[in-house]
Amino acid sequence: MILGKEAVTHFDIISKNEEFSVLHFVLETGRTHQIRVHLQYIGHPLLGDTLYGQSSPFIDRQALHAYKVSFIHPITKENISIEAPIPEDMSKLVQK
Repeated sequence: MILGKEAVTHFDIISKNEEFSVLHFVLETGRTHQIRVHLQYIGHPLLGDTLYGQSSPFIDRQALHAYKVSFIHPITKENISIEAPIPEDMSKLVQK
């Protein structure tokens, strides 16, 4: 039997309504498709994810955005933190 590698995802619900939830994720591991797989597994696939869910009339792509990535630089040991503003299509979606 082949088992996958351990993947640990933490999340908080930022806001929700009857149709959607806005979530904040913190990943302990960095596995391929980790957030997408975990959301599908718990029965709440990512909006617009055609591989683990289905397309959406509200957005033409996966409704997933990494607003902040932080890590320790492997050589300098400096704490690196990079932020990216939320794209316009996601901003409109969140306002729904």
